[in-house]
Amino acid sequence: MITALCAARQARAQEAARPVSLSQAIAAIGAAPQHRVVTAERTAAELDIAAAGAWPGTSVTVNTSRKTAHLGVVAAVPLPIFGTLGADKDVARAEYHVADAQVGSIDLGLRRDVTKAWVELARTEARAELSEASAKREEELATITKQREDSGDASHAEVVQATAAAKRARAEANVDRTAIIAASADLARLLGWDPDIQLHADGGFPPLDDVRGFEELSSARARHPDARVAAARTDAEAARVALAERERFPKLSLDLEAAFDDPTLPGNDYRLGVNLELPIFGHTSAAIDAANARRAAARTELDATMIELDAQIVAAHKRYQAAREHVRTVEDDVLPAQREAANLARAAYREGQGGLVAVLEADRALAEIEGEVIDAHAEAAAARADLEWASGGAK
Repeated sequence: MITALCAARQARAQEAARPVSLSQAIAAIGAAPQHRVVTAERTAAELDIAAAGAWPGTSVTVNTSRKTAHLGVVAAVPLPIFGTLGADKDVARAEYHVADAQVGSIDLGLRRDVTKAWVELARTEARAELSEASAKREEELATITKQREDSGDASHAEVVQATAAAKRARAEANVDRTAIIAASADLARLLGWDPDIQLHADGGFPPLDDVRGFEELSSARARHPDARVAAARTDAEAARVALAERERFPKLSLDLEAAFDDPTLPGNDYRLGVNLELPIFGHTSAAIDAANARRAAARTELDATMIELDAQIVAAHKRYQAAREHVRTVEDDVLPAQREAANLARAAYREGQGGLVAVLEADRALAEIEGEVIDAHAEAAAARADLEWASGGAK
């Protein structure tokens, strides 16, 4: 019963498959959940700039006394004259630049991940189509074998062997067809789409275009969003160092006091004073040292990011070139020869020549080569996506 329900759901999903080209999938990144999260964080960071640099709150105290009825009002107005407000605003601006750079980083990562998920869907669909064709070939071979048995030209053992091979191929085709649903759900997850609506990778694998050399691509790594994020974090930590240094200065406040209706005084009295708050035990030196340590860590992270991007560019470039050459070799040289060999073996068997084992081996070899072509196309496309990510979107 459960198997029947799963099969019915799979059939409905296939009927409602939504064709999505690679360009359409990439264009939908702007509405992806990860993109919405980082843009919301950037908006919050932008609002933090307006909130930063606010003056400390003014305290107001109202008092009276029991024996001498009068009303006293004391107000302490802070005077942030040593640049703490500006330093605080600089930190907020630096944090906004980090959030802004992270939007570009997430979008570039999404472009890579969506591309690879779409390519995996295309690979899975191509694999399923190949498995279906292989299953039909094996079922046709089982029919031919049964016909030969009826004419006395094949043994019952060959019929059993051919039938088992056909059933195995059909089972593999069913598994590969089910895998499409999982690949579709992975792509839908990245884009924030309904995973129950099956997607179809429309348009086939991307073309195997030429790319620039990794020396030229490496020269653009400083503009990579991840490098921008690391640089922005370095600037943010530098702003925090400046803020920590400002905290060493005293905090001033203006004290205003007024006494009303005091019977011991000839009239209302007013007093003006200056309050000086000294950070004697505030551990300001330790705070500055910690801020400097974080700035040094951010600089180290920036250096590590540049090194990592260089390595990623070289590795992805080599993988792409190797995968592209693999596609051309197998597709142009190996596949035609193997397809001809399988057709000849099947034709000979149909005419009563050759053995069943030779046909099965030729069919399996052909299916392996056809699958190898599909996988090579997918690997090349994935390597190209990694290369575009590592080079900051350069092609």
